[in-house]
Amino acid sequence: MNLPSVFQNKNIEQDIDNQQTFYYGHGENLPKTRTSMTGNVETKIKQLFASTSYVYKIAVTIETKEKTFDTTIVGQTGNYLITYDNNLINIKDIIDIYEQ
Repeated sequence: MNLPSVFQNKNIEQDIDNQQTFYYGHGENLPKTRTSMTGNVETKIKQLFASTSYVYKIAVTIETKEKTFDTTIVGQTGNYLITYDNNLINIKDIIDIYEQ
């Protein structure tokens, strides 16, 4: 049984520029809106995890005693919130929390 020979293009002498430039802004210039929630911090956290917008992670702004975080929450364990970048934020240190 004779198999067909594989076609090979011998006219590859063109200068092909396959380099493409992409820009991914990731929402840098978008204004941040805050969704207001009522109640104390524990109630707000429960509302965040119970909302329909929370599937795996949710973008929030957390104001603590020391600083303000613009981060993404992925879960809660004990007295801590777990962020997407693997930080633990103590719930007792949180002054206010907003959904972005």
